[in-house]
Amino acid sequence: MRRSAVRFRSPAPSPPVLPHAVGQGLSPDPDLFLNRVQLLAAYSMIEHLFITTDGDGRVGYTPLGRRHVQLLHEYETRIGRAATALLDDCPHFRPVDGAYSPYGVLYGFSSNLMEHMALKTSQPGAVTRFGVEDVFTGGDASTGKLAWVNGWRKLPHLTRDVEKLFDYPQQLAEDVFNRIEHAVGRTAVSAGRLFVQTADVPDLPARYLRSSDEQFLKDRREGTFLVSYETADGWRAITKTMLTEVLATGQDVKAAGLPPAAIEALTLMCARFINPPP
Repeated sequence: MRRSAVRFRSPAPSPPVLPHAVGQGLSPDPDLFLNRVQLLAAYSMIEHLFITTDGDGRVGYTPLGRRHVQLLHEYETRIGRAATALLDDCPHFRPVDGAYSPYGVLYGFSSNLMEHMALKTSQPGAVTRFGVEDVFTGGDASTGKLAWVNGWRKLPHLTRDVEKLFDYPQQLAEDVFNRIEHAVGRTAVSAGRLFVQTADVPDLPARYLRSSDEQFLKDRREGTFLVSYETADGWRAITKTMLTEVLATGQDVKAAGLPPAAIEALTLMCARFINPPP
């Protein structure tokens, strides 16, 4: 009986994987993803993909736009329900000095990680037991994962000064984790309002208004505008920078004088900020 009990004893529980993956997804801007979902909604809208005008001049969502808005509502509901559990799980993923944490890995795109790994395998004694997935899971000192990550830039054509620039940044990993933990423990933050009619609030500063130039169409395709519209003098737009620098600070502003179609599009792009509300 004793031998059987030992043989079938469950292993010690390992840290849950899903909360760790969620934490990494939140890490670029935890406060935005957790407490400023209304800003996230406006930031993630891409006008030329999500907004359309029919033959009668009516402005509405494209099927892709409707789907995106639906997913945003679902995300807000689910992340709100999961916040308490996520906070409880945070201690499992706190970066530890001498161990590897994905919060400290430096890279541009996943393809950059693969390039580092591929180049490293051309050297004698290269570590080959880790793959791309291992970059996104932690590992204590005994796993050798920290040495593996630090070894990516130890290549013959790189100077030691360049290697030092990309050494695993323990302090960064701790700072990123602390931002996530702090944001999970906070409550939602209110933002300012954008008035589209005459109101006793300041005008939107001119630096957030763009006129057409050689960069305009590229910026529009990349989704950097809240709304864009054509005038007799060329294209005009309101940039998304104002979301962070104006509305996120709680300031109310007005963007008066917009064409009716632009007001309709702007209302769909950031319905939760517009005054009067839709």
